[in-house]
Amino acid sequence: MSEAFTYGVEEEFLLLSRSRLSVSSRNRDDIVSAINKDIGGSRCSKEFYAYQIETITDPCSDRMTLLSQLKVNREALLEVSARFDEIPLATGLLPERMSGWDEITDSAKYGSIIDRHPEYTMFGGGGMSALHVHVAVPADIDRIRILNSILPMVPVFIALAANSPIFDGSVGAFLSMRRAVLSAIPRFGFNPPFRRYEEYELWQSRYLKSGIIARPGELWWMVRPSQSYPTIELRAPDTCRSPLLAAALAALFRCLVIAGCRSDGASEPMASELSVLEESCRQAARYGVRARLPDPMAIPLELATLVRNCLSQLQPIAAEFGHDDDFGFIAHAVTGNEAALRTIEAWELYQDGLTEAGRKKFFDTLTVTADTQWSVYDDGRRRRPAENIPTAETK
Repeated sequence: MSEAFTYGVEEEFLLLSRSRLSVSSRNRDDIVSAINKDIGGSRCSKEFYAYQIETITDPCSDRMTLLSQLKVNREALLEVSARFDEIPLATGLLPERMSGWDEITDSAKYGSIIDRHPEYTMFGGGGMSALHVHVAVPADIDRIRILNSILPMVPVFIALAANSPIFDGSVGAFLSMRRAVLSAIPRFGFNPPFRRYEEYELWQSRYLKSGIIARPGELWWMVRPSQSYPTIELRAPDTCRSPLLAAALAALFRCLVIAGCRSDGASEPMASELSVLEESCRQAARYGVRARLPDPMAIPLELATLVRNCLSQLQPIAAEFGHDDDFGFIAHAVTGNEAALRTIEAWELYQDGLTEAGRKKFFDTLTVTADTQWSVYDDGRRRRPAENIPTAETK
């Protein structure tokens, strides 16, 4: 391959006490230290919520390296958490309010954020956790131009990763309730329309001078130029239970960035186009893989059709960079991987009996897995959505 376009992944997870089945911050510092000692380096860190951690990969140049690091990170997280009688959860949002759900990590940075953004704890949306993907962009290419070329695909990432259907103790109206909650917090949607990186820098400097943001990292857009690395960062998807899905979404984003770098460029998105994309994200968050989204000509298409068209266009890049298996998993996920619906099934079974065993079984469906075998994520069935979950056909 002619360019490296290295990529890496950050995954946010939640810690649950195995005995109390409630969020736990008591052992987090020890868990983070033990994971870093076991793996070596600094691949695990504390996050915004006091019971939340983040694992990261190194910048990787190929699929097997990335997938191997995701697996190692998750295996260490599972093993170390078990030592402290805790369970790591992979979900975009805590399913219910529980003791400590709104506890924030004690730091000046996070304290400043919560002082200015009480929305974080106003709606019962504790533990919001995401998959973040970074892709390196050559220094001579304007990252805003590449960002503009990627924006139309953001709803697809939301739909494929939807993994937070239970909100505040009930089945929510969205399969990604995390996205619904984030819509109430500033700067978690799309960026304003920019034509070039210099315009973005000017806009950012005005926000800093005005005190709207305390640091550039508080521009929490679904896709953004990273402030710490020469990368473009995807932030839209919920945290994935499956490492295969996380790796596949990272590969798709990488291929989109590469395609943008090799094209003549995308024009500045119009405000009206961003408005349509916002609505598409809402549909993706509500219906997941069953969503109908507008294509570039604004014609509603099944998500599977949009994904199939995208994978076909990007196939030469996928083959060049070794992502054929990732694309195969995405094609599988768009029709057979409905993690949110499985979570709903387990929740409703628990609600029917309200037993401790049922509650434990429900949290089992949210527990992190390190398994990279396809069979783990496809039991051969194609489920219908539960009766109280809308589908795009019935809206």
